[in-house]
Amino acid sequence: MILDNSFLRFEKKSDIFQIKNDKGIYIWDIFRYYIGCSFDNGSPIVNSNKKNIHNTPKICHILKLPKYFFCFVYCLFFLFISRKKYDNMFFVASRNQFDGDFIDQNSFDTYKLFKSKKNLIIESFLRRKSKHYNSDIFFTAYLLPTIKLIYRPKISKADKVCIERICALLTSEFPNKIIKVHDLYELLISFYRDIYLYKRIFKQHKINKIFLTQNGIQKGLFYIASKMKIPLYEFQHGIIGSFHYAYSYPQIENLTNFIYIPSKFLTFSDYWCNSLYTPIKNVCIGNNYFSKSVQKRTDASKILVIAADVFGKQLASVIKNAINNNIIKSTDVIFKLHPNQYFEKTYFDDFFDKEVTVYTNEYSVNELFAKSKCMITVCSTAVYEALQSKTKVLIYEYDMYKDLSLLFNDKNLFLFANTDELNQGLNASFPDDYKVPVFFEKCTSEKIKKALDE
Repeated sequence: MILDNSFLRFEKKSDIFQIKNDKGIYIWDIFRYYIGCSFDNGSPIVNSNKKNIHNTPKICHILKLPKYFFCFVYCLFFLFISRKKYDNMFFVASRNQFDGDFIDQNSFDTYKLFKSKKNLIIESFLRRKSKHYNSDIFFTAYLLPTIKLIYRPKISKADKVCIERICALLTSEFPNKIIKVHDLYELLISFYRDIYLYKRIFKQHKINKIFLTQNGIQKGLFYIASKMKIPLYEFQHGIIGSFHYAYSYPQIENLTNFIYIPSKFLTFSDYWCNSLYTPIKNVCIGNNYFSKSVQKRTDASKILVIAADVFGKQLASVIKNAINNNIIKSTDVIFKLHPNQYFEKTYFDDFFDKEVTVYTNEYSVNELFAKSKCMITVCSTAVYEALQSKTKVLIYEYDMYKDLSLLFNDKNLFLFANTDELNQGLNASFPDDYKVPVFFEKCTSEKIKKALDE
């Protein structure tokens, strides 16, 4: 089922994909994810004030200046002097706890298969090396600032003309939406910086294959990999559907000529790409972390709440209200933060008066399912994991919850907009005739090799 989408209809009728600058770069695909999400969710196109896990107080930055200087010099050596060759480059986001450290669970099955090769790791989440990677590693937390210091791309007149045309088309179709030209300039400058960075890496180190887990929208990386004819394989890392503009596109003839996409998209199962139109070649390789079976404890009684930065505080208010109305016991609640929220743990501890267990990365979602009778969220990949593990799911009708609309007919999923409906969902029995869905297949080396060879 492909959901109706006014944004995709606009793209199809407007010829906006064909707008290109004097360098032959098609501009719209660089912006569309951010603009589409801002239109759908009412959020800014670019939020430069957003805090993230890497932010630290200014005094800490001052104390760490020697370390930053060393990292800067080391990055320059890597980018301009070293000519070490690598078979593969893995662009990873290691934010999943595993066996005493962190991994990127989306790509780790494939990394293990190529562990004996010469691999380069570009880490986009951590600032330290995980014990699970025995390869050379560099961190975007240092590479990107280095590039900002040494390379300052300009927005050309042709770029400005393209952006003005894009803004005119958007304003004509969506007069109530706000588009800031400066935001589009920022996105285009980031695109040019990424091209510069990865072109240097590919030329200096002769990369043969690229494996990538999105941590951002890496259009510049896709662009230069295609130009240099380096195969790039992207791993599915979360929910996709017609609402996810990194993968969902309108059906337009010769669309791949105007967009920047991976050579192949490696999915959790065949389910995912059936809910949208995507011009990206896709094949299922499965995932051994999402598909891991859950051994339910006989005394499973916890209520697992999965938060995210875009709805965490609203969801916390709902849970606190349910606690105050004696619908939920505070001691039964596990409030699991998204990695983008870890810096907010103190806020949530204080909000719940330390009566609710608030976790960051202490346990995996799979481990928490084992002791949970149900899960509450707004929108998360964990919904699919829960249903596959026979864990009841309650969805709060807020903001982006409709992104899960393809699941609303599932007999083990319940929507709620108030405490009465929440209470009804909590007391609902597990369906006797429930057919457990499969969203995540097991991954095997044979599947990986076949996907790469096809």
